[in-house]
Amino acid sequence: MSVWQGTTYLQTLTPAFTSILKASEKAFDMSIPPGKLSPVSAVTKKLVADHNDMTQLMDQLIRCLEEICQHQASQSLSEARAVAEELVQRMNVHAACEDQVIFPALSKYHPIPMLEIEHEEVLLQRAAVVTGILNYTFPEDCNEKLLTQANAFVDLVKRHFAKEEKAVFPLLEKSLTPSEKHQVMARMEDILAKSRVMPIESSEPSSRRYLQFHFPIEQPVTHQLHTESLLETPNVQLKVWELQAGTALATHWTPMKAVILLYAGKAQWMGPDATVELSAGDGIYMDAKLAHSLKAQTDCRFLLMLQKE
Repeated sequence: MSVWQGTTYLQTLTPAFTSILKASEKAFDMSIPPGKLSPVSAVTKKLVADHNDMTQLMDQLIRCLEEICQHQASQSLSEARAVAEELVQRMNVHAACEDQVIFPALSKYHPIPMLEIEHEEVLLQRAAVVTGILNYTFPEDCNEKLLTQANAFVDLVKRHFAKEEKAVFPLLEKSLTPSEKHQVMARMEDILAKSRVMPIESSEPSSRRYLQFHFPIEQPVTHQLHTESLLETPNVQLKVWELQAGTALATHWTPMKAVILLYAGKAQWMGPDATVELSAGDGIYMDAKLAHSLKAQTDCRFLLMLQKE
């Protein structure tokens, strides 16, 4: 598979995604103590060197696109495609080092989700620019649309680099032990060595979805024993149960981890070695296969969430 395949599915930018990133920049600056970049370890030196190399390639790409727009220079289009191909591969290697090595190492000391989210937005914008360059034709496309798009992409990447050099790399220097830095560098060199044998492909953002369901919070209890499924996915089930006063569930267990949240009435939960009185707002977490029973002391309703191991 060429370095281009796997990115063309990302044809458009995501306005909501971009607005989230912009709104979070101030919060990001506050979340990680700023520090003056002082490359100490080989890890930081390598990451900064990568930034410098990619910045030069991005500036070269912009110059090529400016030549195309202003002079319809076909040789500049060939150069732009070659530069874009090199930039994609360098970015893929750099991103693999950060996503697979740097971010996991730092996550033990400080969460940096915004940097991981920005990697996905960079992929979106890069794919749009690369696709535009690959499909560029003369003279129909001789306008500044692609140049504007490329400038926005380069601006995003440079701001991302600045955040890493201002905060993340100093955090790396302060947090990781010499042994951890040595291990990180070894893993980065392994990724680089593998990239010389076979190009590293662009990582595709994982599919994310949301599901809406109705929670009958004010509905009166009308059945002695009733259950209704609110949500069901391969890993999670969410059900609402209602029991009239005096109704009991005999001892049983579920093969999945479970959470019970009572939101109306009073009930008594009995486990292997404890009895717990529950009122509205109380909950119980249970490991899989934990034997238990439940008795409604008044009309009650509760949520049951089941989650696979």
